[in-house]
Amino acid sequence: YTLNQGFSSPTRLPKLADAATYAIIRNEIAYYNNNQNGLNQVYSPDEIELFRNGSDPLDYPNTNWQRETLQNFALQNQHNFELKYFLSDRENVIKIQIWVALILNLLFTVLHRRLREAEDFSTMVIVAAKKFIFLCQVWKKFHPCQSLL
Repeated sequence: YTLNQGFSSPTRLPKLADAATYAIIRNEIAYYNNNQNGLNQVYSPDEIELFRNGSDPLDYPNTNWQRETLQNFALQNQHNFELKYFLSDRENVIKIQIWVALILNLLFTVLHRRLREAEDFSTMVIVAAKKFIFLCQVWKKFHPCQSLL
């Protein structure tokens, strides 16, 4: 098992227009695309003012989603479970072993998010992997003719 951790951050984020400015720009684009004396405007002046003053946030929101959803940096993890050997050559056993590895990956990811300490997490995964391999070897010794799964 290997775990790589790092931090990622956006290199450059564009400066975005607010909702009122966007509405004005949409009106200008509509005007220049089909000049009908201003009758084909997308937003009325009253709607633009509602975007600007924020009095109706449900119908005329002015949300900066970039600021609301992105962070300055984010933790990233890469987990690698190596399957060096399979417990059997039967197709069902191989599928079950792969599913168990995927479920363990999910479990370790959830545990890692709760622990928030990479060193403790790595130690926990190594101990769990060694315990699993030990149990498989014990099973094979006492049941040489039977498959584990």
